[in-house]
Parts: sequence; C-alpha cells; structure tokens
Amino acid sequence: MVQQRVKHHEWPRKYMLSLLALAALLTTLVVTGKTVSAHPAHSAYSAHTNQVSRASRAFNFSDAIFAWTTTATNVSGDSTVIDNAVTNGNPNAVLLVAHNLNPDPEEGNPCQCIYNNIPVGVWYNASIQRWEIFNEDLSAMTVGLTFNVAAWSAPFTDTTNGRLVYTHVAGASSGTDYTDIFNSMSNKNPNANVLVTPVWNPASSGTEVLNDHPVGVWYHTQFRGGTGHWSIFNEDGATMPTNAAFNVYVSSGNAVNGWSGTVLVSTSSNTVSNYAIMSTGLSNVPGFLWVTPDYDPGACTNSLYCNVIYTMCAGQPFCDVMFNHNVGVWFDGYGDSSGWHGELSVYTEDASTMPVNVAFNVLEITV
Repeated sequence: MVQQRVKHHEWPRKYMLSLLALAALLTTLVVTGKTVSAHPAHSAYSAHTNQVSRASRAFNFSDAIFAWTTTATNVSGDSTVIDNAVTNGNPNAVLLVAHNLNPDPEEGNPCQCIYNNIPVGVWYNASIQRWEIFNEDLSAMTVGLTFNVAAWSAPFTDTTNGRLVYTHVAGASSGTDYTDIFNSMSNKNPNANVLVTPVWNPASSGTEVLNDHPVGVWYHTQFRGGTGHWSIFNEDGATMPTNAAFNVYVSSGNAVNGWSGTVLVSTSSNTVSNYAIMSTGLSNVPGFLWVTPDYDPGACTNSLYCNVIYTMCAGQPFCDVMFNHNVGVWFDGYGDSSGWHGELSVYTEDASTMPVNVAFNVLEITV
C-alpha cells in the first residue's frame, strides 16, 4: 500500500541525537565503498575512495561514481548512510543508484550474491547532512549489499552530448499509475535513454512521499495532443501518489565519453534462469551499471549497444510487457591477470525466471 509517512516518526533516535552522539556518528562514518579490483586495465579507479570524479575528465558528466557497501557502521533502520564529498551536506545533489550483486569479481573473491527484493530509493537526512539509500517498504536494510552510485552535486545539463539529470516531482494524483516527465531531450524522442531512482524528500519540492512499488518508464503520445513524451509508472499498476519524486537521467544519444546508453531486451538466447545477459561490445568488463525497465521502447539506432535492432515499438514482441519485479545488476564472471571473463547481466531480485521480450534501459560506464 502506498504510504506517505514521516520517517522520523519511525526512528526518532535518528533525529534526536545529542551533540556528543552526532559527533561519534560522524567520526565512525568512513568511505565504505567496496574496494575496486586493482586490475591494470582499470587504473582509472581510486583505490582509496572508489570513485571517479569530474576532475579526472575521464567521465565528464558526473561529480562522483562509486560503489557503496552497507556495513554495521553505516546502516540505521531502513537506510544506509552515504559518506561522499559530493553528496555530504548537499540536499540538492542528484543520485542514481542500482543494487550490484557482485561488486568485486576478482578471481578468489566469490560472489556473496545477497538479494534485496525491495524497491529502493534515496533521501537526504538533514540531521546528519548525509544522503541515504533506503528500502521503500521501511524494512531493515541488509548488511553486505553493494550499490552502484552516480552522484551529481546539482541538476546538470550536458547540451554538447545531449544528456541531463534532474529531479521530477509528480503532480496531484489523477488516479493513474504514472507521472509524465517533460524535458527538451526526451520530448518527442522515443530513442532517449531514460533511467530513474525514487527520492523521498527532494529539496526542490519539500515533500516526503514513499512509493513502495517497482517502477519503469514508457514512451507514449496519450492525452497530450499526440506529442510524444516519457512517463514513470508503477509496474504493479498501483496509483502514482501525489508528489512522488524521482531522480531522472536522460540521454538523447548512445555513447559519449565512456557513458553508454543501452537497450537490453531479454530473449530466449540471452536469458538464463533469472537474468538476461548484455550481449554488447562493452559487456566483458565489470564497469558500473544502472537499469530501469522500459515498457514501450521506441527505437535503438546503434547496433553496438543493442542486442536487437528496431525502429518502432508497434508490432514488436518485446513491447508493452509489464515487469512487476525489482531488478539488480551483476557481473557473472571474474577477473584475473589475463583480463575479465564473464558478462554483465540484469536479474530479478525475487529470483523468478526472467521472462523473454522485456526491455530495459541500461546505463553503463566502463573504465
């Protein structure tokens, strides 16, 4: 059931810290992102902070890219507290997150493979001036999970390469399961790569809304005079609550400066058990991956990043498929002195069989 709940009513101890307790908390918070493999081909990583910054210019569209692992010291209730220079003390930051099942695929480091079959979002804890990743159903956050995080210090537009990130807030509920988004890079553009992460309390609106449902995106022309646009919707058909908010990533192109926009479609040839394998030229390295199901993909024009080629959704078997599952990403393989061996994949968090003909918008960053 959709809830609009003031989170500090659930855990008042998080918001009534004494100065001494707050100081202790800030002292114990450390950069707990998973240590990234020191493979020679991937030296763009920082072994100390596990992030790639805009200062390096290798990836000039985000302020920080890192993996964040939940530990006993950074988990509180339903949330894990992020400690990162870009997001600390910054309620205007925009974060994109994805659960990474196998963040350290070096030979000898077996996958812990801890599932998290819960919709996750982000929120800003003003009491400690930190962003947190949380379970939308307010259940306790599991220790040992790792999340891929892309963080921007503020909404950001890259007009040169046709990309942007911002926070979308739904208007008053119309009783439907979706909210329309409008921006210059996705309007009238069925080729856009659109990904989202729910945010509970965006600074831009001052609202606090939970949306405990798996979400997807779709491109359509309904109710807007035939003008094509994208929408965010609840995969289970639940009504989109008033003021539900989402951080949105949009790319009007496919691959720029290491950022690759991909449309992955599950097929009988690339689906195994509960996951679909990314059959692309970039999928043999771990990298960072984020994913959002796409109900009605419009087009994919670059064969390097698509395992199918199509121009319009009408009549295609992989269109109009509801996918009421939480999803995560993983590298099914390992790295050794000779390189990486394996494939990037998208999987169902409930371990159910991955159905065929489901489309996913995927953002991949390789280093």
